[in-house]
Amino acid sequence: GMVMRAPQVLKLGFQVKDDFKKLARSDPIVGSAFYEVAGIIDLASLHNQIRRTERAMAALSRGAPDLSPAKLGSSSLSKVVSEYMGDEGGVLSKDQTLSDWDKRPLSAHQVRYAGVDAWVLAPLFLSMRSSFEGRGSLPPPFAYAYHGAEVAETGEETAWSEEEEDEQEQ
Repeated sequence: GMVMRAPQVLKLGFQVKDDFKKLARSDPIVGSAFYEVAGIIDLASLHNQIRRTERAMAALSRGAPDLSPAKLGSSSLSKVVSEYMGDEGGVLSKDQTLSDWDKRPLSAHQVRYAGVDAWVLAPLFLSMRSSFEGRGSLPPPFAYAYHGAEVAETGEETAWSEEEEDEQEQ
């Protein structure tokens, strides 16, 4: 629990809100480590912020207002990895994303997918951060607290605004 609550220890994820809620509900002992989590950077939200910044900068360079839609469609982890890191996104097979993750034991393919899914987040974050250099500052990590069925988000900026939740559900 201490590591999960430590804001100085970054926790990277991709559309992780539901994952943390499931983990908090999973088991009375293990789940309690996920009741309060700080230092989270959601790479799906960061990707959307980078895309918004790119659109605004392109419009500014044309001397025109940004007239593109305010909402951005959500992208899969595989597509975002491919965008920032090239073909490495191909290792995240869509078949495993759609497989039954509630069935135990997990298949060898699911275990491999989960490992790659977690491993790719650090190099993806570094690639996203370098692509953002010179365009402003990255959003700060955020925290949340889980109270039964409710999630209370804290911090100056959260990764899950209502707008972003709507985008991720589409």
